Amino acid sequence: ALILPALLLGSIWVYGPMGKGIQAAEQTQWKNSLKALTDATTRDPNLAVTWQQKGLVSAFLADEGDNVALDESISSYEKTIEIDPYWSLNYLNLGALYMANKDYVSARISFLKATRLASENFLVHFNLAILEEKMENNDKAIEEYSLALTSVPEYYDAEFWDLSDLR
Repeated sequence: ALILPALLLGSIWVYGPMGKGIQAAEQTQWKNSLKALTDATTRDPNLAVTWQQKGLVSAFLADEGDNVALDESISSYEKTIEIDPYWSLNYLNLGALYMANKDYVSARISFLKATRLASENFLVHFNLAILEEKMENNDKAIEEYSLALTSVPEYYDAEFWDLSDLR
């Protein structure tokens, strides 16, 4: 009779901060969210979703100019992938973070892993193409842009394609 209440209390103690962190993020209270999610990763360091959420929140802080948050976001996504290496979106987000940090080699590796997991996904090829264009690997960029547009042809007439000579 005591096992069930003990499990319930244990679950609340372990997962409560994650819920608080997600609620704070929904209200764009990034610092409060980050604190709660950091507590959640401390209480259960093997739960990929808490690291992923911490990575997302840190990325929002980085986007607001917090350079320390960019490094924290990267390390959170690396931990997420260490725990759960099968979700392409995590590689895609990590690649974008590496690209924001101007670590193009790591970004390419991450985007290629995302491509292997979701070869038909527009965003995977699109982001890899942007990186290749940025690195002036024009043939590879054109190939990846073509693959992206093959999966979502309705984007052919988007203004994005007029923003560079290569596109």
